[in-house]
Amino acid sequence: MDLRWTGLFALALVANAPQPGRVLIGRYGGWAAFREGATCFAVALPRERAGGAEPPFLAFTRRVDAAVPVALFVRLSHPFESRAPVTLLAAGRTFVLRANSDGAFADSPREELRILAAVRAANRLEVRATGARGRAFGDVYDLAGAPSAIDAAILACGTR
Repeated sequence: MDLRWTGLFALALVANAPQPGRVLIGRYGGWAAFREGATCFAVALPRERAGGAEPPFLAFTRRVDAAVPVALFVRLSHPFESRAPVTLLAAGRTFVLRANSDGAFADSPREELRILAAVRAANRLEVRATGARGRAFGDVYDLAGAPSAIDAAILACGTR
């Protein structure tokens, strides 16, 4: 899956009004699930963000033809130091994400499933990173509704 496209598309889902071909599956707490063509998303904006110019979001995506149930993508609120780790904290667990210029994502399908299990067990999630100027920051997400939104996206795009 092209993660750059996934991140940009998920941002469009959060930032723009509904467009032809995009279907709202449902709203679940602070989360929403959408379908457009062969791709489904569960998307949320952070409850707390560290400021910054970038509109941050967290998305789990599912494609009809995908071999894995979900793919995680996180857009951070600030430009971040490319050599410093990006971490996701949920349910008492810490996950180190792989980052590129667009955001961060899980290192493997197995890690995505571990993160998904932590999301199902937690009330909140925090993504932490070090900004380009060397200062630590974090974006906090409320997970109320997240499992339902993710399940709705998975079901809307079917299982393999």
